[in-house]
Amino acid sequence: MTRCPLRDFDSKDKTGHGQVSCDLRTLPCRRTLHAGSPFKHNTTQCTDLACVCKQKFPSCDIMRHSIRTLAVSGTHYRWGTGGSILRKESAPPLRGVEYVCGLVHDTEAEGFCVAAVAYYRKKLEESARLAGAADELVGNAS
Repeated sequence: MTRCPLRDFDSKDKTGHGQVSCDLRTLPCRRTLHAGSPFKHNTTQCTDLACVCKQKFPSCDIMRHSIRTLAVSGTHYRWGTGGSILRKESAPPLRGVEYVCGLVHDTEAEGFCVAAVAYYRKKLEESARLAGAADELVGNAS
């Protein structure tokens, strides 16, 4: 699937290196989720030093999240293949309450989305331009 369910952004059926991934999809560490969460992974502590659970957002001084860490629940998220957590197709657009950080409000959430979509459109246009240039070079070599 090449459509981002967070913002309905479509990478036009590109796969492999041409497909873009969504920066908005920053999930919490599954080891630190509360005991009743359907997405809790293990009961042992996380040992990955680069994990989001080792981060602290400087404005709120709360550990275990970055500004874009989403609060996952069974309401808007589901299990995907390979144990991945995916947003449900029927979920509403992202809002501030869906982020772990209480400092993220609806306007910031919308700003994240607008910036991400603009970045991916630019990335896809650049990819198409480079593919066209590569085709032209191959045509000149023949």
